[in-house]
Amino acid sequence: MSSAPRAPEQRSDADGFGRTDGPAAALARLTDIISRSAADLPTSSALHGIPHLLTRHQSMGLAFDQLRTLSQQATDTLTRELARTCLGLTQELRREYEFFGGLHTLYDTITSLPETVDAGEARAICDRAFLDVFKCVNYRIEGMHNIPRSGGNIIVLNHHTVHTYYTLPNSFQLTLDTHFVSSFLSYDIRGTSPLRAVRESRATETAHNAYYNRLGHLIVKAPGSDHYDPESRKARREAFFQEARNVLLSGTDILICHEGTSYASEDSPGPFRSGAFHLAAQVDPEPLIVPVAIANFDKRLPYHTLGVHIGKPFRASETVNTNNKVDMAHFLDRFRQEYKGHIEKATLLSTRK
Repeated sequence: MSSAPRAPEQRSDADGFGRTDGPAAALARLTDIISRSAADLPTSSALHGIPHLLTRHQSMGLAFDQLRTLSQQATDTLTRELARTCLGLTQELRREYEFFGGLHTLYDTITSLPETVDAGEARAICDRAFLDVFKCVNYRIEGMHNIPRSGGNIIVLNHHTVHTYYTLPNSFQLTLDTHFVSSFLSYDIRGTSPLRAVRESRATETAHNAYYNRLGHLIVKAPGSDHYDPESRKARREAFFQEARNVLLSGTDILICHEGTSYASEDSPGPFRSGAFHLAAQVDPEPLIVPVAIANFDKRLPYHTLGVHIGKPFRASETVNTNNKVDMAHFLDRFRQEYKGHIEKATLLSTRK
């Protein structure tokens, strides 16, 4: 495991990734090709059902298997050639199928870990799995040299919504951006998994609770949580800060989405909250704040290039008086404007040819 920051990651678009036509266009081309030859195919041909099978993730695997079989074993030339053509058109669909399948497997792996596996090892298993899941996704990272060589830092991140396509059958969505940052910008560099500030699950969110509780992250009771009591806000905040201080002093990073909610790429960044900076001011020695900006994590990932820009770390005490509400408000406005510049750089990375 490397102990120093690596060179920026970059993958080629030569395999068709980064294209903007997307899955709908690929499926339309495939459907058109099959329909134009439908009259020359037996009515029992499996090719007739391929477009339908490709409309749902649950049946995509069957479609790919049938196309591979037909391309190799069909007795007539027309069927073999059509199957081979369709396989070429489904290249990105197959990559996304593998990506989404990886998310399914990851969720099941984490939630079924035996009790003998502690939360720290569970996070390591999770991060290693995400490194593997993202192998089929095109991404570019800039600013790896800005990642501190030692842990105990606060990573702040603009937070993206997850595309509805990646909703698991139990209605749960794995947050792709935070897992990416945890895996690629922390675990893959220092072999350590950061803790994340995660909102408390509601009683109806069984899958959310099963997943995040198994990973042992820092749980935050937020408005909308069951039994949320505004009167106890100060006590809850202090309890969270005490737990977070201990984590930072142990040399473990904490990842905080400082908008407090998720946004689409075009709406990010939203207004910033002050919690990360108040936390930093309460730790001695004071941790570094590491700004990470992202682009395109709300999209269908195999059809877009992800952009990640890492800004220069700083200490909160050098930029703001956290005890002065007016100064803090002005700082958050300034920092949000500065952060827009980081996001613009991430966006440029995602569109660079």
